[in-house]
Amino acid sequence: MSFITTKKYLKGLFYLSLLFSYLFFSNVPKTTPHLKAESLKKDLIKSIASECFTSLNRDICSESLVEIEELQLFAGSQANYSCQTRLLGMEAKLIMTIFNMPKGKFNIKELEDIKAHCGFLY
Repeated sequence: MSFITTKKYLKGLFYLSLLFSYLFFSNVPKTTPHLKAESLKKDLIKSIASECFTSLNRDICSESLVEIEELQLFAGSQANYSCQTRLLGMEAKLIMTIFNMPKGKFNIKELEDIKAHCGFLY
């Protein structure tokens, strides 16, 4: 694949991801992240991830994506950027799972990293 073709391909992927983000997140209800995050149970990440990654159901994964987004916003509002970064990574895995991409596999180490850096969830 030539450099120009690769550049066009990457540009196309970038615009596709922007379109997906707009379409998906424009319909997400605007709630205050800290209010919802505080009401979520302790092992939420584990249950969300397990349910999505084991079922591979798009609807379940989409709901999980919205919930992880709420937690990610809460982590950002608390200036817990290491937690926020890991939750963004989990969101990427969920999106890859929704689109049946091979890298969208669940990794237990990632869950342990989230647990270590997102103390407010546990």
